[in-house]
This record gives sequence, C-alpha cells and structure tokens, in this order.
Amino acid sequence: MKIKILLIFFIIIGSTGSWLTGVKLAVLPEVSKPDYIVIDDRQLLIADKTFQLHLYSMKNFKYEKQIFKRGEGPGEAFGLAYVWTSPENIFVYCMGKNLYFTREGKFLKEFKTPIARTSFIRPVENKFLCMNQSRKSPTEGSSYDISLYTYSADKKMKYEKLLYYWETLPIRWKGSRRPLTLIKPEHNVCIFENRIFICDSDRGLFVQVHNLNGDRLYQVRLESEKIEVTDDYAAEFFGTLKNSGKTNSFNSQFYYDEPEFFPAFFRFYVGKNKLYFLTYKKIGNNREVIICDWQGKNIKKTYIPWVNYWDARMYTIWNNKFYWLVENEDKEEWELHVADVK
Repeated sequence: MKIKILLIFFIIIGSTGSWLTGVKLAVLPEVSKPDYIVIDDRQLLIADKTFQLHLYSMKNFKYEKQIFKRGEGPGEAFGLAYVWTSPENIFVYCMGKNLYFTREGKFLKEFKTPIARTSFIRPVENKFLCMNQSRKSPTEGSSYDISLYTYSADKKMKYEKLLYYWETLPIRWKGSRRPLTLIKPEHNVCIFENRIFICDSDRGLFVQVHNLNGDRLYQVRLESEKIEVTDDYAAEFFGTLKNSGKTNSFNSQFYYDEPEFFPAFFRFYVGKNKLYFLTYKKIGNNREVIICDWQGKNIKKTYIPWVNYWDARMYTIWNNKFYWLVENEDKEEWELHVADVK
C-alpha cells in the first residue's frame, strides 16, 4: 500500500509538467550581498546590499557594468532600492530619490519625491504610479492607496487618479507590546506591455487590471485553497533570535501573532498573457504555482523548486522560467539557477 501511495504521488507531481530541480546558469562573482533580482529579455539586474546594481547580459550572463552606489551625489542614494526596467531605461527608486539610467548603465537624471507616506514610485510612460500609506494613531490600522500622478515643472507630484485602495485591521496591543506578524498579505503592482496589474491576496487569487491611463478594465478572481499556518512556521526566525541573544528584548517589545490561514498567495508575476501566483502550498521540496491567462482562464497548477520564504526578493519569474540566486558557501560566491514553469 505504501509503495502504491508513493507511485500515485510521483505521478501527480510528474503530471504538472514542471522541473522539480533547477539548473545552474551562471556564477556571479561580482555579487556579494544580493538583495533584489530583476530579469527581462535583455538583462539580469541584481541590487546588492552594498548599494550597487550589477548588470549582466541575458545572452551569455557576461558582466556588463556596476551602476548606482551609496551616497548623496548624482546617481547615488541611500536605503533599500526598488528596480524596474523599460525597453529604454533602468529606473531605481530609493528613499525618495528617483534615478534614471540607460540600459547600458549611463546615468541620465534624478528627482526627489516625498517619502513620508510613499512606499514606492515607478514610471508609467510619462506618469508615475505610487503606493501610499497613512495611519492616524499607533493603534489604528493603516489605509493604502495606489494612485497615478504626474510630475509637474515645479517639481511637485500632481495627483491624477486613484486606482486601488485597501485598509488593514487595527493594531492589537498587549500592554506596551505590539504584535509581530511574519506573514503579510501581498499587495503589489506589475506593469507589463500596455497593462497595469494590481494584486491583492486578501481577496483570494485576485488581480485588478488597468490601462496605462489608470482606467480599470476588469478583475480576475480565482478560487484559492485555505492552507493552515502551522506552529513551526517561524522556527527559523525564533532560532536566529535566540542565537543572537535578543529574545528578552523581543519579548519586551513584541508578541508573536499570526493569522489562522496563509494568504492566498505570497508573490505574483506577469508574463506574456500569463499570470503567475506563487502560493504557500508545499509538497516535498517543491512549491505550488497557479498559472492562468490575463483573463483568468486556462488555469493550471505546477510546482517549482522550494526557495526559502525569507529570501522573497531574490527570485523571480520571467518568460515561463523561475530564476533564483543560490549561495555556494564553499566557494563564497553566488550562482543563478533556473527551472521551467509550464
């Protein structure tokens, strides 16, 4: 009976049509502390925690150039970098500083925007898409909006249109301790070709689609499986906390609080007439990906190699392939791996 069950399991996994192991594509000796990976048909871009941005060719993964470094001068910035590409430009948003480079890495221009309540800013043709947050008091939940702006000649952001809005629940304090939740709903924006895709895991496998003027076109909502959050989910986090000797400090400021079920997905990607939802479902050393077309049809499920949830910014999906960074600790260097997503 056990042998039969195992055979059925492998038949199910095999029928997904995906690779369950990855292939090493390249060694990246220039990268030391990767934080963010972006891929398109032309380049692999890796943001480094040393505040560099490494450019590699997607043809042969040859190193092209290092751009963007820590500082206050032209083409420099502090803080966590968010990177996007267009056919003509590389755009970096970093703590209120917006930087433009050519695809060859030449610095073009920069401008500053308010950071008091804006999580990110990214260009949409000649306009800008911003995610904003506001909260009136420490106990209230936050309100978020994704809105379209223009940048006026007097260097001010001019509001154009609200695209999406949501709120979070009030914060439940226990005395002087506030909750720590490691599992966060996913709200994000992808821009692909002539569409804006806004995802919201609080509403299931949900995507709202707009044109580049911000006009809403339609919504996609698929059924999602409820996956219970287990007690051992945060074992790695608390193990690291204990080893660092900061357990007492943590307990004096926070209490651990998680939802009963995981969100419907934790990452979302867009490809050529494809939507990809990376879910929390895990089978063996593989995770589930739910794929559909832009209209939410032709739904199928597949599996990709497991990558640690904590490294969420170090992998991506592009052109039906899953790319991720792997540290070779023996050689002290980083590698780029790939697996099919079909």
